[in-house]
Amino acid sequence: MTSFHLYNFNIIKDNDNGKLYSTYSSVNVSAPSSFVLSSSGKLERSYWRSETNSWDIVWSQPNNECQLYGKCGPNGSCNWKKSPDICSCLKGFEPNSAEEWKLGNWSGGCVRKRALECEDGSTTDGFLKLSNVKLPDRSILEVAQETNECEDMCRKNCSCIAFAYERGLGCLTWRDSLEDIQIFDEGGQDLYLRLSKSDLKGMLLSLLQILYFFLHII
Repeated sequence: MTSFHLYNFNIIKDNDNGKLYSTYSSVNVSAPSSFVLSSSGKLERSYWRSETNSWDIVWSQPNNECQLYGKCGPNGSCNWKKSPDICSCLKGFEPNSAEEWKLGNWSGGCVRKRALECEDGSTTDGFLKLSNVKLPDRSILEVAQETNECEDMCRKNCSCIAFAYERGLGCLTWRDSLEDIQIFDEGGQDLYLRLSKSDLKGMLLSLLQILYFFLHII
């Protein structure tokens, strides 16, 4: 939220009634304001306009479909600038239901094209770097001092399907599935996605073919 300093928010826990609620006060008391959670799931901030005797909405979130939790399902990523097809499967994944995906129902998410090859701690799996990412939900915080150490920890654990290293926070790992990923034009973090050796080789071959094509055009 922008201009957060204009409001004094408090979280209050009512132990007697088992309730948790928030209150706020505005610095600008001359202009009545309100925060309302609408039926569509948007949190809207409004100011009262005496000239029209109505509330004027000046801020609302979420303001695009990618901000709706899990919009693209497990192992899917969302990019609102690619509207109307804002959802896509992560590299190495394909739609869980191709028919639903074509109809714009992405809630079923994506599944792996090829199984990982991790067995007994030894693996030929590798990691693909995805940049400008809003990191998935439900991360597990591990103890590691740098990216390489975080990667080594994930590689040795067959249930680890992705990792990210954030300075000041540490090593984050994910298991089972990746939920609620967004792709930004800039900003965000780096996410390292675990893929099979076959998938990584296929991607490298595709890149080499594209490079070969452009070199011959030039």
